[in-house]
Amino acid sequence: MATGIYWCLVLTECLSLVASMASVVQFAQTAPDYSIVCPGDRLVLTCIVAETGGAVVWQGDGIQRLLLTSGPMNGTLNSFFVNINESNSTTLISTAIDNNVSVTLDGANIVCLADGANAKQFTIDVADAPVSVNNVSVNDSTIPVPPIQHYIINVYSASNSIIFNSNTANTNITITGLPLTDTNYTITIIPVNVIGYGPSATVNGTIYYNSNCH
Repeated sequence: MATGIYWCLVLTECLSLVASMASVVQFAQTAPDYSIVCPGDRLVLTCIVAETGGAVVWQGDGIQRLLLTSGPMNGTLNSFFVNINESNSTTLISTAIDNNVSVTLDGANIVCLADGANAKQFTIDVADAPVSVNNVSVNDSTIPVPPIQHYIINVYSASNSIIFNSNTANTNITITGLPLTDTNYTITIIPVNVIGYGPSATVNGTIYYNSNCH
């Protein structure tokens, strides 16, 4: 009977040790509420550990570690401000805060450790910068264009002098009164709407005279 009682005591002690083993209960991103962080965002990582005796260890991307206890309640780890927010006899809540996330943190691994062996890792996902816009094509048929209000018609002589000018809303016009001193003319037609002047259309014309004397 004495032997049975002894083993019972040993087993009880082992179970007690297992029950009080330090562990990371939860380690997650708590701000922002979307998983992919944007550059410049405020990033908050929250770690909840149990049975650590009031201590927690943070590890940055690499080998750098920061131990927080009831003595130093906060500190810095790379670009993070690390703090113990709440601690009691069984549970400790700690946060790591970066108030201005850099794109260099993309893919960085942050580790929260309850002890030397029990840990959880979080990988930071930072959105890439938007790519530049290239080769943009615009389809004129999808762009609303105000109607043409009128046309500016100019007729130039061979010496490049304006010999005829008219502003008209007609789409058919007869040009009369041109001098007979030139046979070659340049005609420009400029459409105008509420936005402004459109591209000029140029027409080159030649006048042939046929004189029959009887």
